[in-house]
Amino acid sequence: MYSSEVIEEVISRNDIVDVISGYIKLKKNGSSYVGLCPFHNEKSPSFSVSGTKQMYHCFGCGVGGNVITFVMEYENYTFPEAVKMLGERAGMELPETDYSAEDRKDRDIKTRLLEINKIAATYYYHQLKSEAGKSGLDYLVKRGLSDKTINSFGLGYAPQSTGELYRMLKDKGYGDGMLKESGLFTYEKGG
Repeated sequence: MYSSEVIEEVISRNDIVDVISGYIKLKKNGSSYVGLCPFHNEKSPSFSVSGTKQMYHCFGCGVGGNVITFVMEYENYTFPEAVKMLGERAGMELPETDYSAEDRKDRDIKTRLLEINKIAATYYYHQLKSEAGKSGLDYLVKRGLSDKTINSFGLGYAPQSTGELYRMLKDKGYGDGMLKESGLFTYEKGG
């Protein structure tokens, strides 16, 4: 993680009004700026940015924070990713984050779980388009979902048996413990 000094410097070198106005249109309103909130649908501006306080707040949905929390929310970044992005934006040389062995292990596990779920999502998507998934596709069409919607959201079909997906993931080197932790598979004692 970054030290508190580095984080404070990143915040001080990134004026919140400049950063947020790169994402949404802001209009000066007294001592602050207002715009349409990027975190919920609205027709009249309830999103306020204070240059003096270096904070933002939406009176419509209640979100608020500093420049780092805005980037985290808007870009769907983790805290270190947002700090890194803002540091680069400010032309700062950030020290490499020094993760502990436990942090690296946790990050590796999360990465592998994400990989497993991406593979499963692709598998289920292809199943929906196969003969086996015809009933699932018919159901979605009957519910009024277009091909564009199905494709945009990557909707899929999970067959009764998960054997084929299980074998495919095992062939890619994932162990039973990792597969169980993914939540896609359960194991019963004795079989």
